[in-house]
Amino acid sequence: MNVMIKLRLPPDARTFEAVRLLRGLAEVQLDQGYGLVGIDPERNLYIVRGSIPNWVDFQLRKSASKEILEAYPDDPIEPVSEPPVEPGVFY
Repeated sequence: MNVMIKLRLPPDARTFEAVRLLRGLAEVQLDQGYGLVGIDPERNLYIVRGSIPNWVDFQLRKSASKEILEAYPDDPIEPVSEPPVEPGVFY
């Protein structure tokens, strides 16, 4: 299951390598291509993307790290259906 993980990081841990070492992320396969994204660096808030084997286990394990604030499912977004096509109408 893919997840987005919201973190509050101290100034000395604002690297992808430091995030990998957080205790609560031991079982998470972090997406290095996505990297560490600052959502509000002034408030020390960051996001990483990863893959977890089990949502319930991760929710229990994340409490081992005070830096992990929340996790959100990162499901692919796809259209439900194709929009109707009307001759002469451009969207």
